[in-house]
Amino acid sequence: RDRRRQARWAGAYPGNQAWGGACRWTAWWTGVLFTKLRASPVFLPWLPDLQPCIPFSFLSTSIQTMADFEQLIGGEGRRVDLAEAQALSSGPGLVYFGNRLCPFAHRAFWAAAELGVDATWTYVHIDLVNKKPAWYGEINPHGTVPCLFVDGKPVFESLVVAEYLSDTHGGALLPTDPYVRSSIRYLIARFGDTITGAMYELLRSKDASQDAKLAENLTAKLNDFESLFVKRKTASGPYLLGETVSLLEIAIVPFLERFSVGLQHYRGYDFFEGGRLPALHALLDAVHARPTFAKTTGPAEYFIAAYANYAKRD
Repeated sequence: RDRRRQARWAGAYPGNQAWGGACRWTAWWTGVLFTKLRASPVFLPWLPDLQPCIPFSFLSTSIQTMADFEQLIGGEGRRVDLAEAQALSSGPGLVYFGNRLCPFAHRAFWAAAELGVDATWTYVHIDLVNKKPAWYGEINPHGTVPCLFVDGKPVFESLVVAEYLSDTHGGALLPTDPYVRSSIRYLIARFGDTITGAMYELLRSKDASQDAKLAENLTAKLNDFESLFVKRKTASGPYLLGETVSLLEIAIVPFLERFSVGLQHYRGYDFFEGGRLPALHALLDAVHARPTFAKTTGPAEYFIAAYANYAKRD
């Protein structure tokens, strides 16, 4: 499954396949170099902080700055300074501030791709964690991604941005039927209230002896959500609405995507072991086949590297 995902990502941008091979070669030699340095008597004190960033090297055109070194911009994004950010956010049209690393930002980015909006907006990449620009709080006082500016007016929060884009571009992600809309919002709320926290809890567990208990808890919650999802489906097909992507998939898949990779790698937890969660498995496979999703995500290695610090055990 991961190999198929990587292959689709490689085809999302021209030249990604050739570039990916060259950069993975560079990443391997960079890892060797830093492994040698760490073992040397003259080991520099900043190398422990740098080491978790090594896997990101295949994503960047250079390692001249840590910001370039760590976080994938993609073909759509660019970095700006405060003056340009202020000019863009106060000007006409759509201006989007996001980052491919963040599952919340992925919601809005994927929604835009489904609606064709990503071809018309300006995408500003915001580095996250310790690389976040100091000036970003002047653009978004919450300091979060994503945020969208529409002719100088801000729209905050991932699902609010996604729903705004849907409402202003044909309403494709939320049907007009009030009950179906309520089902979508209910399932989104259940996923956020029960599953998101359980996934983070297992990934961030510092005590390996608790893994089995945390995994059992997550499995129970995923099974409950699977049952709700199947009961609320309105038509045959992999998605809640049958063959049509809705705001529900926009909301939950960025998390399923990252944690199905990260938890298997770091905790040995397979979401779909033994044929478990067939409906959610079919949903994820169907999403992976969508070009709109492929061009807004990253390869499995990217998410594994991104969650290294979450999963680290002392």
